[in-house]
Amino acid sequence: ARPGISGYRVSWSLEDGPEKSHMIGGNLNHFDIDNPQPGGRYDIKVSAIAGNRESEPVLISVPVVCGKGRADVVFLVHGTRDNGYNEEAVKSFLTNVVSSLGRLGPAATQVGLVIYSFKGRPWMLLNRSSDERIVLQQIQNIPFEVPSGTSIGAAIESARNNVFTSSAGRRPGVPAVLVLLADGPSSDDAL
Repeated sequence: ARPGISGYRVSWSLEDGPEKSHMIGGNLNHFDIDNPQPGGRYDIKVSAIAGNRESEPVLISVPVVCGKGRADVVFLVHGTRDNGYNEEAVKSFLTNVVSSLGRLGPAATQVGLVIYSFKGRPWMLLNRSSDERIVLQQIQNIPFEVPSGTSIGAAIESARNNVFTSSAGRRPGVPAVLVLLADGPSSDDAL
C-alpha cells in the first residue's frame, strides 16, 4: 500500500468495445481481467484515489499475448519534475504490472525502462531484468527530477537504439512490446 492512496480505479475495454471499470483497494497490488480475448488489444487506464481526489489516469494499450509467455517489454516513463505529482501512481502501476508478468529472464519475459523528458535515457536494459526483486527496486529508484519536456519521439528512438538491441538483450523471434506512460502530447515527432 502507498501512503495516502486509498484505492485505484481500473478501467478497460477491448479495442473499441464498451469500457468496464472496477475500484480496488489501495492495499491490493494486482487486478485480473477475467477471460481476456486472445489476440485482442485492450486499452487499460489506472488512476489513484487519494481522499476525494482522483489522479489523471495512466493509459496503456496492450495485446493479449498467449503461447510461451515470452516478450521483451520496454516501458517509457515520463520522469520529469513537473510530472512528480504522478510519481507514486506511476511507480505503483509499474510495480503491479511487472509483478503480474510471472517469471522474468531470458527464457521468459524481459523488462526494460527508459526515462524521458526532452530526450530518452535508458534506465534498465532487457538483459538486466532476470531478478524481479532488482527490477522492482529499479522502478522505485526512478528519479522524477529531470527538467520538463515531453519528447516522446526521442524516447522511442532511445528505446529503439539503446534497449531494443541484441547487445541490450533483445531476442529475435520474441514479441517486442513498447508501453508509453505520458501525461500529455509529444513536443516532437513521435513517429
